[in-house]
Amino acid sequence: MKRAAFTLIELIMVVVLIGILSGVAMISLRSQETVALSAAAQKVVVDLNYARGSALSTAFWYGVSFEADPANTYTVYLASNEVVVADPSNLGKPLEVNLAALFNGVSIQSVTLAGSNRVFFCPLGEAYEAKDGNQLANDGEIVLAYGNQTKSVFIDHNSGMISLQPVVAGTGEGEGEGAGEGGGGGGGGCGAH
Repeated sequence: MKRAAFTLIELIMVVVLIGILSGVAMISLRSQETVALSAAAQKVVVDLNYARGSALSTAFWYGVSFEADPANTYTVYLASNEVVVADPSNLGKPLEVNLAALFNGVSIQSVTLAGSNRVFFCPLGEAYEAKDGNQLANDGEIVLAYGNQTKSVFIDHNSGMISLQPVVAGTGEGEGEGAGEGGGGGGGGCGAH
């Protein structure tokens, strides 16, 4: 005798299987968001440390300029003439990073750098509002976002050291984890010239 329909047990098994596969897909997607956001934040930290390290090693001022969403870009340049520096990981190319293109879905949600979108590193590695200007009065923060998750990159206003916050879902709050490099001064060593 031929069966013309599915039994109730077969239908329940299909629904359960679809539920399990959906759950696995959601976990995988959330994990992918976290990985992309973490990778983008690490890229920002590496490039900020590159600008800071270049200032320390060459005795020239270096700047980093951020453009938040929708541009989602930042540029590292020599502050004296605002010439974009070469990307150390892609020689011959300028160090202009489009996070949205490089890490699909990641955006620069906000930039808090003393009322500006730029930070400058003096030859002692300290962070300033402007070349030969005032040292940052407060820590700088660049907030990256992917979906409802955020991750912040911090610039210490005293030393210029860079640190990274763990990924936070929804609230945008969390505790920092060290990701900077050593060195740097401890307060106002470069000053205005």
